[in-house]
Amino acid sequence: LHAKQDRRLAEFGPWSDEVDGSPEKLSTFLREAFQEILHLANQRAPDAKYVTLTYSGHGARADGALFQGAVSVSDTSTLLQNFTQVLSTKTSAESPRISLLNFGGNCAEARWNMLHELHAFADWIVASDLDVGGFQMTPEESKTADMSLIKKLGDLKTIKNGAEAGESINQIAASIVRAKGELWEKVYQPTISRQKLPQSISAFKSFESFPPLEAALRTSYSQTASADAFDKGASDAMCDVFSFLSMAEIHGAERSVELVNLFKALRPEYSSTQSMVSEWPSKSNGLGFNWRGWKEPPCDLQPITN
Repeated sequence: LHAKQDRRLAEFGPWSDEVDGSPEKLSTFLREAFQEILHLANQRAPDAKYVTLTYSGHGARADGALFQGAVSVSDTSTLLQNFTQVLSTKTSAESPRISLLNFGGNCAEARWNMLHELHAFADWIVASDLDVGGFQMTPEESKTADMSLIKKLGDLKTIKNGAEAGESINQIAASIVRAKGELWEKVYQPTISRQKLPQSISAFKSFESFPPLEAALRTSYSQTASADAFDKGASDAMCDVFSFLSMAEIHGAERSVELVNLFKALRPEYSSTQSMVSEWPSKSNGLGFNWRGWKEPPCDLQPITN
């Protein structure tokens, strides 16, 4: 395990068979390793205005764990809490939090439990509620596509260009979403249409806008006559948060409007391939509740109902 910035920054491992055979011990090992990596990165760039973390790999349970669940929810919380405490002492930083957590390359990480666990550590979180990628281009599609755009419109390039241009972190988050939409349109559109590949990307204003939405939804739950009706509504919405918030029959007309507006404040930036595919998931608007079943209802509403 190593991190690079110009050259190798640090190296950890190999870890022992004992650690490899224990998810708990491996999580602790990785937490301590990444804590050192973040510390070293902070030393390399002590005057950084923004701090972003991009993870490219598979998604997992979307419950707040990092790196395909290898770093547990509790260890992730400890890691990010310790790092944000360091950031809070930086006079150069625009925020005492991580500026942006980018999970846009990970499958189906845009879930309620992920935001519930991580919103306090980042001003913005970028993620998708759908499977990511899966493009299988034909030789003809590869020949006609401008493949140089893949690198030009990639997340890392977009973040780097935005930071060097002096953009705000709000502008950078929006640029990631726009760049992804442009990439789908200009490079992958024939492939997406042929494969009927739904793709989405959302930028969530997590620290500022998640708590008001969660609080309002908890109020709606506490005032709902039937908890079963609340659960059934979420299931009928296929655990899609926006679809569920839009149900006036569950929340009442006035509160439903309030909830939808709070959702839009949380997810101000969104792009998808809905216009490119003939079969779009009927309930997909950028953020979902976690499944309690295997990619199907019932929905996990414990952060709201407990």
